[in-house]
Amino acid sequence: MVEINNQVKARIDLKFIRGVLNKTLKKLKKRVNLSVALVDNKTIRRLNKKYRKKDRVTDVLSFDYGEIIICYPKAKKQAQKLGHSIKEELKILLIHGLLHLLGHEHKTRQQRLKMKKLEDKLCLLI
Repeated sequence: MVEINNQVKARIDLKFIRGVLNKTLKKLKKRVNLSVALVDNKTIRRLNKKYRKKDRVTDVLSFDYGEIIICYPKAKKQAQKLGHSIKEELKILLIHGLLHLLGHEHKTRQQRLKMKKLEDKLCLLI
């Protein structure tokens, strides 16, 4: 089950978000109840400061109890910078956040390379 909380004033394709997460979970042969929140810069900055002690806007946060929080304005800006659609950027961030929930990290170079390889593979398949 995927619950979505859209806190931004953008039209979001909720079916797309559910589809990305459900297809990714199916490919990874995992079952998880998830909650996705789309928030603004102020909200994600506050959460990042509170839980990660980093006083800055970030694109995605994941919490162990199955929540992925995406900063929609940051995602939109990144999509424009990288020259792809907001849907493509959301897909990347959803997969990245989900991989964190499933135990993947990128603290070391080796972890970063392994996680990026899996992210890229999943993005092509989904």
